[in-house]
Amino acid sequence: MYPSVLIVLVILLMVFLVTYVVPSFATLYNSMSAQLPTITVYLIAIGTTARAYVLVYAAALAAIVFSFSWWARSESAQEKIDRVKIKVPLFGDIWIKYQVAQFSRVLSTLLTGGIPLLQGLETAGASLGTPLLRKTLEKAGKSVREGQTLSSSLASTGIFPGLSIDMMEVGESTGALAAMLNSVAEFLRR
Repeated sequence: MYPSVLIVLVILLMVFLVTYVVPSFATLYNSMSAQLPTITVYLIAIGTTARAYVLVYAAALAAIVFSFSWWARSESAQEKIDRVKIKVPLFGDIWIKYQVAQFSRVLSTLLTGGIPLLQGLETAGASLGTPLLRKTLEKAGKSVREGQTLSSSLASTGIFPGLSIDMMEVGESTGALAAMLNSVAEFLRR
């Protein structure tokens, strides 16, 4: 929340400077008949134009934000947003690792409590807040139901990190899947 507030305040400050402060200096420079650098001339032109249309820009921005928030309510839109999140450099990797860590911890807890793997997959998938991973886990659940291992089912999706798949495969082969899922969650959390 803190970085978001800072970014919004910086943007508002920049808009204020360009729309109100720069045009004030424009009248000063016009009265002096000074030869200004090209970049300053462009900045003054942008500032005076922006000042004339500041309400139009604000209304357009509000309409864009409203339209995006209305569109983002649908599950298909949320899935598209999740796909974009995954592709963002650095942050996409962190986001997917966070989601996989949550999934691993929930599934580990369910398996430790005696819930069967298929039912645990459904419950863990439903507990995630991302439609993309929910659909991925539904596909993996179908593969597990058909007799494939959990690790191979998740590897075929192409979304789960390779190291977490390898750790799950070790857990399945040793019969300690719940403990290994907990280790996956702890590793990814760190």
